[in-house]
Amino acid sequence: MANLNFIDADEAATLFNFPALRKTLDLIPRIEDRLKYLYCVKTDFLQYINIDHIDFPLEFDYLCDLEIDKLIKIKELDLQSLSHTKFDFPDKVDVSYIKNYIIHKFNECHLLKWKYFFLSENDFIDFVNSLTNFFSGKEIKSNQFFSFKARCKTNLCLVLSSIYRNFKKTPLKTDTDFLTLLQNTSIFINRSQFEIYSNLLKGRLL
Repeated sequence: MANLNFIDADEAATLFNFPALRKTLDLIPRIEDRLKYLYCVKTDFLQYINIDHIDFPLEFDYLCDLEIDKLIKIKELDLQSLSHTKFDFPDKVDVSYIKNYIIHKFNECHLLKWKYFFLSENDFIDFVNSLTNFFSGKEIKSNQFFSFKARCKTNLCLVLSSIYRNFKKTPLKTDTDFLTLLQNTSIFINRSQFEIYSNLLKGRLL
C-alpha cells in the first residue's frame, strides 16, 4: 500500500475500488486468506479517512463489511457441513464424507492446494483413495508406494494428524496399520513407526 499521507483523490479512488477488490478476492482460494486481505484493506481505508479525508465516500467501508459478514457465514456453514462424529466401525462409515474431508484438508492447507504436496494429480488421487479405504475399514494395498514433493513434511504432518483425529479413536501411537501405510511414502520411507508418530505428534501441536 502506498503512503496514505501522500495519495491524491484519484489514487484513493483506485485503491479503494470495491469491484476491483472483489476481483482480487476471487483469486484468493482460502476464505481465511480472503478475510485477512479484507481486514488489511479496510484498515488502510479507515486510516486514509482519518487523515483529513472525511469527505471521501464511505460506501467502500460498508461494502467491505458486507463481504466480511458473508465470508464469515460461508466459513461457518463449511465447518458445520464438515462436523461429523468420530467413528471406528465400518457400518457407521460415510465413505463420500471421508473422501471429501480428506480432499478438503489437503486443499485448505496451502494456496497451491494439493499441488503443494503431490507431484501429479494421479499421486494425489491414489493417496486420497488409500486413506479413504483405511478410514472406512476397507482393505488397502500393502505394497502401494506414494510419492510426495520434497519439503512438505511439516504441513503433511499437520494435515494427516487432523484427518486421523477426525476419524479414529485408536491412539495414533498404537495404530501400526496407519503408521505402516505412511512408511510406504517418500516422506517417511526408512523411518521407524516411532519416528513417524513423533512427527505427526508435532503436527498435532502446531
